[in-house]
Amino acid sequence: MDNNKVKPRVLVIIPAYNEEQTISSVLKRLRQVTPEFDRVVVNDGSQDETGDIVAELGEKQLRHPCNLGYGRALQTGLKYSVLRSYDLVISIDADGQHNPDDVPHLVATLF
Repeated sequence: MDNNKVKPRVLVIIPAYNEEQTISSVLKRLRQVTPEFDRVVVNDGSQDETGDIVAELGEKQLRHPCNLGYGRALQTGLKYSVLRSYDLVISIDADGQHNPDDVPHLVATLF
């Protein structure tokens, strides 16, 4: 990003449902490549250890009491971002299908 530009407040939303196998690696990689961005995991009623892993990593987590589906999880994250006045929101999947390394490039392209 151009140093003369104001840096946007960026939130990465990670909807997650039963992603104990991948959530740690996704979050750790996001921390490495985007330490200046905030992250929030929307735990969509996971029945496995997803929530515990997110908590152990000290990441912000919003929890649904039961599985409401990907769209509702994303909606929860978007509502969170609006209430906290983020400038930009990016969503990546908790299962690793989206490469966290692409996030800073996307933001740089947009700002």
